[in-house]
Amino acid sequence: MQCPFCDHPESKVTDSRPTPTGGIKRRRECERCGLRFTTFEHVERPMPAVVKRSGAQEPFDRDKLLRTLLRVARGRPLASGAASKLVDLTREIEVELSKIKDRVPSLRIAELLVQRLEPLDRLTWERFASHYRREDGASLFEPERTGPRSRQLQMFAPPEPAGGAPAPPPAEPRGRKASRGG
Repeated sequence: MQCPFCDHPESKVTDSRPTPTGGIKRRRECERCGLRFTTFEHVERPMPAVVKRSGAQEPFDRDKLLRTLLRVARGRPLASGAASKLVDLTREIEVELSKIKDRVPSLRIAELLVQRLEPLDRLTWERFASHYRREDGASLFEPERTGPRSRQLQMFAPPEPAGGAPAPPPAEPRGRKASRGG
């Protein structure tokens, strides 16, 4: 293994441990400069093709999935403090998909993510699920949104006007008054 510090091609392994995702974490020491670094080994699994909504097929790309999750989790503590959880999540999905022999619909991948995202961060889960809505606007994940949690989310919705009366117009912004005349 090439040293990332001095580019020497030889290093020795000082420690090896299995990772929760089925790979191997190795601690290495460069034989020239003596600096230590960590490498990860993962088994490359044959992956099924992903069938998109349009019917197009593409190879499964774990990095694309991770980029999507990081974008959805942007600004959340999950993205900043626990990005490794998202990496582990994408690897879990990859392991589960590797058991599928043929093709997998993209919505199946979304369902797997929805099941695993909700316990990690509710808002990230909501953001991700909102991307997967049917063309008529109904959520594909309505069963997950029923019950006490959905009532909690409804608390933040604007109140509906009583008796079907139209809602009042929004208040004028404060600040400088517009000059009259020209």
